[in-house]
Amino acid sequence: MGRQGSEVRLALSHDCKSRGFTPLDRTAPQLVQATLLHEDRFFDEHPGVNPVALARAAWHFARGEKRGGASTITMQLARLTTRMNTR
Repeated sequence: MGRQGSEVRLALSHDCKSRGFTPLDRTAPQLVQATLLHEDRFFDEHPGVNPVALARAAWHFARGEKRGGASTITMQLARLTTRMNTR
């Protein structure tokens, strides 16, 4: 970090992704809410797996369509921390 707390250098990780860490308590509540709405709007209502999204994804898969998936933020975090390539 620079003297004023700004980032001095940003580089890509070994998997060509840009990452930076900001503790949740220092993240704007609006950003947290926007992320939840975009990535997993039922985050507070399911146990880590969204059964409605899973059924919808299975329906599309059965029809041969490649429309969206059913991963939740919890599942995305698990995939990133274990470096699983589940695409």
